Amino acid sequence: MNKKLIVITSIVVFSFILAVYTNLTESLGPLGLDTRFLGKLYVYFTNHEDLRLSTASLEPVTAIVWDFRGLDTLYETTVFAMAIIAIYSLFRIDSLEEKGSLNSSFTIIPRLVTKILLPINIAIASTIAFHGSISPGGGFQAGSILAVVGVLFVVIFSYYALNAKSINPHRTLLFMSLGLIAIVVVTLIPLAFDVFFDNAYLIQNQPKLDSAFGYPKRVGGLVFGGSIGLFNIFEFIAVSFGFLTAFALLSIPEHVFKEKLRGEESLE
Repeated sequence: MNKKLIVITSIVVFSFILAVYTNLTESLGPLGLDTRFLGKLYVYFTNHEDLRLSTASLEPVTAIVWDFRGLDTLYETTVFAMAIIAIYSLFRIDSLEEKGSLNSSFTIIPRLVTKILLPINIAIASTIAFHGSISPGGGFQAGSILAVVGVLFVVIFSYYALNAKSINPHRTLLFMSLGLIAIVVVTLIPLAFDVFFDNAYLIQNQPKLDSAFGYPKRVGGLVFGGSIGLFNIFEFIAVSFGFLTAFALLSIPEHVFKEKLRGEESLE
């Protein structure tokens, strides 16, 4: 019997048994029939009329990511950054002065379509990032979408064309670092407030019952979500340029690495 068929059948049967078991035992609650108590609390406090009990956001998922469990998101962002830095270190590219053809091997149709799609992609990514406090989305999703620009550019044109636009791993890593630094600053500002003025807490967003510190809920009359809006923007920058760093490294022609390795071997 075909091994792939056995694996697929086993997965389907296991998933079915698991679904039936969890539904009968209600170990995950009545699936699809009711909202769990914790979920109701999240929704209730996301945009509570009392700012001391609110996240100042209209989007519960974003509020959970950057307020209710904000420290977890900080750790996840740190892991992401460490992975990108590790990739950058492994490639060991000191300079990117190599030259190559800037001409695309594709016809004018995909090149024209790509030039039309690039600004649309950037606009969509920016909208998702800046509206993360009021609609589904956020900094990570927006950053992932924007990073596609680099991939599309390399595929349709070339790595050398991307490098000619001054988009190389050194610069993208720099911008990723700036985004990460901004996230750290937003996280630590409440502690500075606690030291010099009044009581406040790490990664605090809105005023609390025992703390007057809070980031503005609205900016220019629009719901910004306090620190959630700032985190979305800076996460957008960090994630987009982090992925661009990885994509730029992976798109460097193979002969560049071979020459680099030969040079290192000769020094040994």
